[in-house]
Amino acid sequence: MNRLLRGLTRLPWISGAFCRKSAGSPVCPRSMAASLLLFAAALFALTTLSAQTPPPDPIFQAMRDEIARALTLSLPNLEKPYFVEYVIDEEENFSVSATLGGVLARRQERFRSPDVHLRVGDYKFDNGNYLGSGFGGSRYDLARFPLEDNYPLLRRYFWLMADSAYKSAVESISRKRAAMRNMQQNEQLNDFAHADPVKSVRPLKRLVLDEEPWVTRVKALSAIFTQYPDVRNSDVELNASEGGLHMVNSEGSEVREPESVAFLRARAVAQAADGMSLRDAVTYHAVDAAHLPSEAELRRGIAELADNVVALAKAPMGEDYSGPVLFEGQAGAQIFAEVLARNLVLSRRPVADGGRGGGSQNSELDGRMGARVLPDTFDVVDDPTQKEWRG
Repeated sequence: MNRLLRGLTRLPWISGAFCRKSAGSPVCPRSMAASLLLFAAALFALTTLSAQTPPPDPIFQAMRDEIARALTLSLPNLEKPYFVEYVIDEEENFSVSATLGGVLARRQERFRSPDVHLRVGDYKFDNGNYLGSGFGGSRYDLARFPLEDNYPLLRRYFWLMADSAYKSAVESISRKRAAMRNMQQNEQLNDFAHADPVKSVRPLKRLVLDEEPWVTRVKALSAIFTQYPDVRNSDVELNASEGGLHMVNSEGSEVREPESVAFLRARAVAQAADGMSLRDAVTYHAVDAAHLPSEAELRRGIAELADNVVALAKAPMGEDYSGPVLFEGQAGAQIFAEVLARNLVLSRRPVADGGRGGGSQNSELDGRMGARVLPDTFDVVDDPTQKEWRG
């Protein structure tokens, strides 16, 4: 746009070269003045439109173009792709850890992790839901992805990802078809389900963090353990990250979702007189470092952690016990999630070579439809619309 403006101002009919001079002053005809006015209005509208329209995202564009190309992949007498999805997980991270007032490690990095999801066949039967999926095909080292939004470079990496995934997929669907010949065929569920496109594009942010004050704070927090000679080992760690993901698939979904998280964790280890190691930790989470607790609260929590570890090391050995256990607070929620919630998520058994189950672990509730799994005194409510609970 700047080049366009500079070029236009050099044109003679803009600078007044077509105007007649009268008494030393340029005089322009009315038609020329009107043309200049119309041009100025059009130029203003063009400038405004350019300012309002954001430039296209090179990552999205490369994903779209490579998905269109990947859907045309084919090998003689083999299935073609019917679903392709690219995901780029991006993160910028800063971390620092310290012990007894001295820095152990300090690191800042930015990386992108790519992933491709490619299915051949159709929604009813494809290479998914098979224990052998993901093996075979070409192998490219794509664990890291370019950080620059260079369109030709991005397309090259997406091309390599799709090429490897396609060759692996056609091998998997052939093996899956052979394995199913040895299985008793009941009602066959579709391997994949079509979903309506999702459009959600939010801007990703770069990590903004004043590092030096946090390094000083982490060192000071770790120095608290110097007041506890019975603590054998300790450290304090800060980790702050900003990033998000790009996702585009062949069904028309396009998602760019930001993600940010920060946590500060302190760990301590003490040793009992009989040689047993006792350990404990405390972790504070927030959406970013600015929302972590105040330094006074962090100091209080770390001091309580140190006191607890020292007390555990000095406590007498507990007696052997066999009986009911009451879990409270956070431990109660965690045991509930592990024992009940995990078993409610019953995964479909994947196809394995020879028709065997492949050793996949089933839910403890499998085959207990209609039976009670908790005492009558328990009520369990799942309300997905609830956004907060006790703040």
